[in-house]
Amino acid sequence: MESTFATRPRSATKARLSPPQRTSLGPAAFSRLLLPLLLDKPLPSSSSLAARGSLIFTGATASRKGSSKFGAFAVGKFGLSALAQSLAREFGPEGIHVAHVVLDGVLGKDSESRINPDSIASSFVYLHNQDRTAFTFELDLRPASERF
Repeated sequence: MESTFATRPRSATKARLSPPQRTSLGPAAFSRLLLPLLLDKPLPSSSSLAARGSLIFTGATASRKGSSKFGAFAVGKFGLSALAQSLAREFGPEGIHVAHVVLDGVLGKDSESRINPDSIASSFVYLHNQDRTAFTFELDLRPASERF
């Protein structure tokens, strides 16, 4: 079913956006399949050891605020953030680390105004290896030059 959100709600345009639910339905389905596998893993006895596993969702600034002409994108990203938050609250006590990473910027290695993919990977590994007594839920990654 096509979304009823128009790119310019007050105009007569018939342009429609793709369903915002697509942004969170894929991660929800993936989580539904992965979580039973993670729950079957034994929980390490020491809290300083890694958790049973991690689910790290990638969001955008639209996870927190909507922008003009990006309403459907914001709905999807808000939904993804809410999914991550709900899963973190439900499965964190079971030793599964759920995090939401906000990426805001263009990816690339050729400029300090771009987010280096190697730096993103390092941040994801950091999240995955966190002590269970101090899980990070949300991490915001952006180049130093990015305005926010």
